[in-house]
Amino acid sequence: MPAEEARTKKQLADELEQLREQVRQLKALESEFKVIEQELRCSERQYRQLFESAQHGIVILDADTGQVKSANPHLLKMLGYSNEELLGKNLWDIEAFIDTDRSRAASHELKHRDHVRYEDFPLETRNGRRLDVELESNVCTINDTRIVHCNIRDTSERKRLERELHLVATHDSMTGLPNRTLFRDRAHLAVLHAQRNKKRVAIMSLDLDNFNTVNETMGNVVGDHLLKAAADRMTGLLRKSDTVARVGGDEFAIVIPEIDDVSSVDKVSHKIVDAFRHHFMVNGHKILVTVSVGVAVFPEDGRDLDTLVNSADKSMYSVRSTGCNNYKISCKQ
Repeated sequence: MPAEEARTKKQLADELEQLREQVRQLKALESEFKVIEQELRCSERQYRQLFESAQHGIVILDADTGQVKSANPHLLKMLGYSNEELLGKNLWDIEAFIDTDRSRAASHELKHRDHVRYEDFPLETRNGRRLDVELESNVCTINDTRIVHCNIRDTSERKRLERELHLVATHDSMTGLPNRTLFRDRAHLAVLHAQRNKKRVAIMSLDLDNFNTVNETMGNVVGDHLLKAAADRMTGLLRKSDTVARVGGDEFAIVIPEIDDVSSVDKVSHKIVDAFRHHFMVNGHKILVTVSVGVAVFPEDGRDLDTLVNSADKSMYSVRSTGCNNYKISCKQ
């Protein structure tokens, strides 16, 4: 009996120690849970701060319905809506997104892909201002609910600056015409197309006769306005598919693609020279400035751009050396 009592006491003592160990483990777990809970609350506060203060638009959607669950202040300001006007609405029913091919495509992709990114996504603000945005979305699961986290960045200003830089790099600031770089790009493409389609291309080199005299006697301001008027006159004589470029001080170049025969080049050249036999009215001055034109034709005068440009230049210099105010087509010499 004493031995059995001793075994019972030992068994109870062991069970009590096990219970105490379990209590210690539970307290440790409770402490860990409190730390985790605190970290989660801290993370939630940090996310909320980032969400509220982000300098780009953020919208949270229900992945299945597309309904807006949350939108940050920057997005509301960007689009011109209040929070109440967006919450619970399907994103693609909101006026800023509606009735565009990109919106319909994005709506479809968001339902079938976990990550979607568009670099040039069109939006329209409530007051009708057009925006180009970068839209990137990721699907994640929170509390068994699939949500879409969309970042929307307004890239309109960046795009505007890029367009301006491109314009500066490819166009003449005074006349607004393509510059030498863009002229060569378009001329090269025209030659490539002509090779494929068995057509001709005309490359024209033009120089305003006695332009320096205008600059010297009337000043640079009148000279600048004369260049602009000359550019407008040339452009008005040609097709939209043709390119008029300013490649130097008073030097211009023209690309005329898709020509069937040399006779049509003759007609265009004559039309240009004849148009410059009429006076310009510039700042109250009646000015007559004629033009000397040299023309090279692909493939008769060369099969690469440099050869064609050199041929057109030589023809233009030949016209200038024999009295100006005329044109010469290289392949007809």
